[in-house]
Amino acid sequence: MSLSTRVFDLQVNGFHGFGFSDDKLTIDKIHQITTALNRDWEYHFLATMITSPVSVIEQNLILIAEAMKQPPSLGKLRGIHLEGPFISKEEGPLGAHPRQDVISPNYLLFKKWMAISDNQIKIITLAPEITGAIEFIEQVKKNFPQVIVSLGHHHASHEIIKKAIFSGARMCTHLGNGIGLNIPRHPNPIWDQLSDGRLLATIIVDGLHLPESVIKVIIKTKGPDNCVFVSDVFNFAGCKPGLYDYRGEKIILNENAEIRRVSSGGFFGSAKNLVQCAEFIRSLRICSDEDIEKMIWWTPLKLLGVY
Repeated sequence: MSLSTRVFDLQVNGFHGFGFSDDKLTIDKIHQITTALNRDWEYHFLATMITSPVSVIEQNLILIAEAMKQPPSLGKLRGIHLEGPFISKEEGPLGAHPRQDVISPNYLLFKKWMAISDNQIKIITLAPEITGAIEFIEQVKKNFPQVIVSLGHHHASHEIIKKAIFSGARMCTHLGNGIGLNIPRHPNPIWDQLSDGRLLATIIVDGLHLPESVIKVIIKTKGPDNCVFVSDVFNFAGCKPGLYDYRGEKIILNENAEIRRVSSGGFFGSAKNLVQCAEFIRSLRICSDEDIEKMIWWTPLKLLGVY
């Protein structure tokens, strides 16, 4: 039995040399990403923009929204995931995001972004512990109930996570990643987000970001109806192994399909798309093909209200 030939990836940063946070992004480059992703499978996805200067965010929101109306991106590029810039500046939770571009949650700015993107922002990932975050979540829930507020790149306390969920947060972004290397045994943000059934969890299943044991626990705890596989695929995926430059920083794509920062050795996204991730999960034999299909197709559709 083979897996379904379609996926819905909620976290695509870029592919085949181009990225949605690039300051020189064009509509043609967006179409090239869509075409490359759809070479083998039917690949639906959200264009994911990481923390960037406000001017780049606004420029690219307009470009992505326009590309969505044109083939080949029409019907495949299904919206935008803003992963930042309202995240933690702390080392660890910050991850690969540029600290200098992190800003405090600003609802009026987000309202502007919704307008210029033709309301195509589907997910906003933020750190709930930073000043103004809870109020921001409340405003988004009230005025843009279709937008999914997701917790990510944070080190929030048990109390803050509960407040964020009560205020309207519905998801946690790449659970188990985007967090400090050294955290308390308990309580900690992983346990708090894992244990709360009101939060859907996305997890990066490239075989590198999370060990098999953690993937098993998250799937068993959340269940296929409340867990979504994502790739977190980055710009240099699909390119030849080698040394690359991203915003002046040296990034290496190695033979093992790892994308890492040369300076720290930390992950810089994934080199495997969701097709490859799904096949990896299948090779582990930890869940059925039917459950895998839920987590790469049906559950993302249900989450976004797309049928």
